[in-house]
Amino acid sequence: MTADEAEGRLRELLAAAGVDLESPSRADVAKTWDVWRRFAAEPIAGIDPDPEGDILRAEYLVVDWFEGDGEHFEVSLTRQFYAAFPDDEGEFHDQQQRSCTFRYTVTDALRALEERCVESFDVDLDTFFERMLALPGFQLADGPVALRIG
Repeated sequence: MTADEAEGRLRELLAAAGVDLESPSRADVAKTWDVWRRFAAEPIAGIDPDPEGDILRAEYLVVDWFEGDGEHFEVSLTRQFYAAFPDDEGEFHDQQQRSCTFRYTVTDALRALEERCVESFDVDLDTFFERMLALPGFQLADGPVALRIG
C-alpha cells in the first residue's frame, strides 16, 4: 500500500469489520481498535526506514476545534508517516497521517480525565496497543456520538 492508498485501505478494513461509520456504537469502538492493529502492521511503500518514519499516536482530550460542533471529548488513534524522500538538506517534508477519531458528549466524568497521549516510539505494536487500551479514555462504557476518518 502507498501513503495515498492508506485512507482507502483503512476504510476498507473498517467496512469489512462491520464498523458503522455514520452512527457508531460502543461495539464499533472495539472493532475499530482491532482493525487498527491490522492496519498498523501493514507496510506503507516509500516510508522513511527510520523508526520514527511510521508511528502511532493514541490520545484523548476535551476540545473545541471551532468547527461548529462545540466542546466535545475526542478519543483518537493516528498513524503518522514520513516519505523516504529527503530534500536537499536531508530533511523529510512529506508527512501524512490517517486517523480515526471518536467524539463523545462531554460529561463531568470525561472532563475529569486528564488529557493523555501514548506513542509507539521504541515499542512493538502489541506493547503500544496494551498501553493504549489500558488508558481510561480507551475504556469508556458509553458509545460515541460520531466517528471521523481522515
